[in-house]
Parts: sequence; structure tokens; C-alpha cells
Amino acid sequence: MLEIEAIINSPGFVVVTWPDQSSQIVDGRQVCFVPHPDYNPIVQQFWKLCYRTSAYIDPYAVLPEDPVGSQEGTRLIHILKTVSDMEIATLNQLRRYFILCTRAERFSPGHIGGEFENGNIEAALRRLRELQ
Repeated sequence: MLEIEAIINSPGFVVVTWPDQSSQIVDGRQVCFVPHPDYNPIVQQFWKLCYRTSAYIDPYAVLPEDPVGSQEGTRLIHILKTVSDMEIATLNQLRRYFILCTRAERFSPGHIGGEFENGNIEAALRRLRELQ
């Protein structure tokens, strides 16, 4: 996973594009399509590595190092929501964050692209390197 960090941080690397498929004429009728992200193959490889390196962590379970009052479930993705949060994250919190990112992508196309855009994934990879 850390080898991908150098590729992602290279100048000109494009994480995602959004093909224009808002509508087309099919059999004489206008058909509208839901937009979907077209991720760079490196991002797709990163996605697979998120699962391989997760150590089978339960992404919806509260960890001992989570803030007091954290509750199990999908809201745990909000524990690591900024670059500053990533800078102090534990290894298990990072593992959980990566898995929750991939799951969020399934329900909200473009989520991973947004996490790249706001710098969270790069910050998580830097923190992962520090912990290594």
C-alpha cells in the first residue's frame, strides 16, 4: 500500500474523472444516466489493498483508542475526518478508515475521490508510513 503512495503523490496524477453521461438518445428516446466516477487503475488497486491490509478489522466496532462516547456503526467514519485527525490516528483506526472509505464508495459514488481531494487519504498514508 505504501508503494502506491509515491504514485498517487506524483505530479499530474489524476484520481478520478467523471464521464459526461447525463443523457443520450437511445432508440429515439432521451435516456438519463446517473453519473459515476471513473477511477484511475491505481486507485482501484488501492481499494483492493484496503481489504488485504485490514487484518479483518470490524469496521463498525468501537476501538479502545476511539473518543469516549463513540458508538458502533457507520458513523465511526467521522472519527477520522480531517488531515489533523489522520496525523494522530492509530494503526487500527487507519485500517478501519480505509475499509469504511471503500464501503462508503459503494453507497455514495465519488466518496473516495472526495477523500483524495480533501487530502485525507494522503494524510492517512503518511501516518501509516510513520507507524511502520
